[in-house]
Amino acid sequence: MNYWHAESTNLAECHEPLFVYLEKQQHAWTRYASQLDAWGWTLKTENNPFGVSGWKWHRPANAWYCMHLWQHYTYHPDNEYLERVYPMMKSA
Repeated sequence: MNYWHAESTNLAECHEPLFVYLEKQQHAWTRYASQLDAWGWTLKTENNPFGVSGWKWHRPANAWYCMHLWQHYTYHPDNEYLERVYPMMKSA
C-alpha cells in the first residue's frame, strides 16, 4: 500500500526499492509456487524485507505486484525497464 500513489504523485523513484525487492525474491517465490503445485511465482500475504513470512499464502499477490510494475511503465515508457520487468510479469 505504500506504493499505490508513487507514480501519480510524481515520486517514481520511490518505486525502485520495491522493484529491486521483487527481482531479488523471484527465486524463493518460485519455490513457494512449486510447493503449491503452481507455476510461476507466488508469495505470502505479509513479507518482511528479507522475503520471509509466516502467515497465509496469497496466490494472486504476484498479480498485485505486477500492477505496480506495469503502472511504472505506463508513466515512464522505457524499453530497457520493460525488458527488465517483463519476464517477472509474464511468469506471474
